[in-house]
Amino acid sequence: MSFPNPLATAIAPGAALEKLTSIEDLRHVLQEEIHRYCHLQVHSTTGEIPDYRFAKAQKTGRTLFRPFLIPKPYRSSKDVFCLKETRVVNPYRRLTFYQEEIPLRHVPPGEEVEIHLIPNIDRETIELRVWWKETIVQSVIYTFKAFSRVHF
Repeated sequence: MSFPNPLATAIAPGAALEKLTSIEDLRHVLQEEIHRYCHLQVHSTTGEIPDYRFAKAQKTGRTLFRPFLIPKPYRSSKDVFCLKETRVVNPYRRLTFYQEEIPLRHVPPGEEVEIHLIPNIDRETIELRVWWKETIVQSVIYTFKAFSRVHF
């Protein structure tokens, strides 16, 4: 006895009747269902087609979608979407981070700096950007091996 695929039944009753069982087979059916729901079907609560309702909301400014702006003082989205740490500069004007010493010539000893860690999975590298008083003072690129205890 064969049972219908619950995923196929949830996506579209026709998919269950066609006995589609794999994700690859259902992908096309799912795309058709998304198109039908967003562009053709009148929503039972709003009485409007979702695509037209969204276009009207954008036109009248009644949507929560806003353009992405990089906050000052940052110049790159990499400084917004990154891991952040704070450290204090030692008396030799150096920053120690996981056995790596980073010289900071323009930062006085005892000052707190913010480190932005930007991993690059494809190259297996990590960029360290050091910020002090809303200014980037150092940028260094290391391999993942330099930070064996950090997992990306």
